[in-house]
Amino acid sequence: MWIAGKAACAAIPAGALPLEMISAPALSADGQRIAFEWAQDLWVASSAGGEAKRIVADPARDAYPRFTPDGKRIVFSSDRSGSLQIYSMPVDGGETIRHTFHTEGNELECLSPDGTQAIVRGLRERHGYRSTRLMFVDLVTPRRERRVFDASAHSAAWSPDGKSMLFCRGGEQLYRKGYQGSRASQIWRYDLHSAQFTSLVQTDTESRSPLWLPDGSGFYYVSHKSGVGNLHRLKFGEKDVPLTVYKEDGIIT
Repeated sequence: MWIAGKAACAAIPAGALPLEMISAPALSADGQRIAFEWAQDLWVASSAGGEAKRIVADPARDAYPRFTPDGKRIVFSSDRSGSLQIYSMPVDGGETIRHTFHTEGNELECLSPDGTQAIVRGLRERHGYRSTRLMFVDLVTPRRERRVFDASAHSAAWSPDGKSMLFCRGGEQLYRKGYQGSRASQIWRYDLHSAQFTSLVQTDTESRSPLWLPDGSGFYYVSHKSGVGNLHRLKFGEKDVPLTVYKEDGIIT
């Protein structure tokens, strides 16, 4: 991907600036576009590559973009008010709507399958190691946030059928490469109707960033069983399958 600029390199048009070290990439439901954070602004480009268009250019940081399921809007976090809050706007530009106002802030985690709700993460009246809570935020009708459950959690992923969510508990700092121990991130499933928890991946190494398979039959995640981050696929009732075999520098999430 690239933008108009003063630099050029192979396969990039003359006068274009290549984008490097982008963060928080998110794919649209149809797989045609990708949204991401770069230089504290939000950008959208074709998933096949090409020119990136900046859609948010605010002096503050704008981060964690997510496409709504219909691909028409982007939901994101921004600290333009002094703390990270949830906003949304049309993909092609237009009025920005603010959805949250909690003074401790909100980091966007995921959207519901119908795009009417978000799950956000933030500190809520608790202190200690990774003490963030997950909350529901209504993106249609302004109302107070609702806590998902009263336990520390992060990396939420809403199931395609809307009935459950994956999330992580624990997790050591990413600079502790190859960490093994009681703080290792583990993956759980939470049933939104029965309020039941199920442990899915629990080892003494890091298991991070669960992402549902499109049909809901399982999920992808990043495992550090090999000492570095590698992508795995776990279908319910089947054996865990590694999909990458990095040896030195693995996947960072």
